[in-house]
Amino acid sequence: MNWQKITITVLLTVGPLLIACGGTKKAESTPDPGTYLAKKFASGDIVRTTEVDRYVGDSLYEYIDGGAEVYHSYNFNEVVTATYKYSEAEIVADIYSFKNADLAYGMYSTLRPESPKIVGLGVEGFTFGSSLDFVKGNFIVRLTGYDDTPETEIAINILSAELNNSVAGKTSKPEMFLLFPPANNIEYTDKIFAESFLGRQSLTNVYTIDYRIDGDTATLFISDDENGGKFQQWLESIELSEASMKMSKSLPFDQTRSFITEDNYYGTIVAGIKRGKLLGIIGYKDNQKAFLTNWLNTLN
Repeated sequence: MNWQKITITVLLTVGPLLIACGGTKKAESTPDPGTYLAKKFASGDIVRTTEVDRYVGDSLYEYIDGGAEVYHSYNFNEVVTATYKYSEAEIVADIYSFKNADLAYGMYSTLRPESPKIVGLGVEGFTFGSSLDFVKGNFIVRLTGYDDTPETEIAINILSAELNNSVAGKTSKPEMFLLFPPANNIEYTDKIFAESFLGRQSLTNVYTIDYRIDGDTATLFISDDENGGKFQQWLESIELSEASMKMSKSLPFDQTRSFITEDNYYGTIVAGIKRGKLLGIIGYKDNQKAFLTNWLNTLN
């Protein structure tokens, strides 16, 4: 189910339960991705022409030209790759596996371009030029054509449908996104930052969505912080004015554990603790107080 279509009623009912039961996702049992790169699929239209190559752990650096460290920040396990042929078109198929489905979606969210051309595969997918990516369960599937021709497009469509049918895994977005307000969100801006959110090493596994609120754009964020360690490290690293401290206490965070700070790059940031979560808003303006307050109140 798409989080954008969840109603306020469901959020009010499910939200507190998710907060109480939330936590860092554990490793999930991941099938061998190599088994999905069949020599020939049921349709018979597309055939694998190479052996399946496999790059595990740090050997990813041997396969991709830059960016491997980002994959590793999302607990990358391995990638399997092979070439397929359809008529005269050749397609490279890569299947990347990760520790769990949330981390796979998080990596996918870093790959998705602005204003993407979305395809209905797995949890979500997009096309870009002569390539197609989609995420399903613990896997990201990437198909890349050697050229940008109608025949290549047909080949990618056939192979993506075959792999979507065979690759195992959940097809719903991470449950943490259900805690966000369903109204006013900007489509396809949901992201997961595995590390160094806002440039801070302590801010790991942070979920975000952009919103339009009274003509302005702001970003809501949420992360597990059961013991308050992330919040405390952040609080200790900034200077707060008496006015900002007084203003933050007027918001319904837990035991007034919150702050408002100014950042030269990100603007005004409101952050606090609510039911074991660190959450808040980036790019905050005074006219957004009611929106933020309503969100916090739904998480009681």
